[in-house]
Amino acid sequence: MSVPLAPQGLQLLLLATLYLFLGTLLFFLWRDERRAAQGAAPPPAAHLALLSDNEPALFSLAYSNLLGRAPDNAIRIEDPLVSAHHARISFAGGQWLVEDLGSRNGTRVNELPVDTPIALASGDIVHLGGKALRFSSGPLPADDGRAGREGR
Repeated sequence: MSVPLAPQGLQLLLLATLYLFLGTLLFFLWRDERRAAQGAAPPPAAHLALLSDNEPALFSLAYSNLLGRAPDNAIRIEDPLVSAHHARISFAGGQWLVEDLGSRNGTRVNELPVDTPIALASGDIVHLGGKALRFSSGPLPADDGRAGREGR
């Protein structure tokens, strides 16, 4: 019994298409994994300055920064009016954004309440509870006598 060549050719064509698809899929997965392993570029330098006479502090910003009273926040604010996890400042879409995390006393930027994420500009004042922080783009300034805390 002889088998017609058309079904065998069709099977080989389908098998070749399947291998081509799997090879393409593996290539794109490998390329994405390689890009992720290289890491993303750091966000542009920015920092917050606590505006208080009795406890000056400077905080440099990373991609995502939680602000609040809890010890696991990137920026810890000691104030009874500040929630444990009060707000987040993050870099996304080429800009710095601040968002309130459902805090009891709210977050304000230049006296405007933060209901949805708001883009920050250098010089903006972020209010959390009874504390105010000035947002500045650029690196931390050189020591000017306000030695304060940096980071946590």
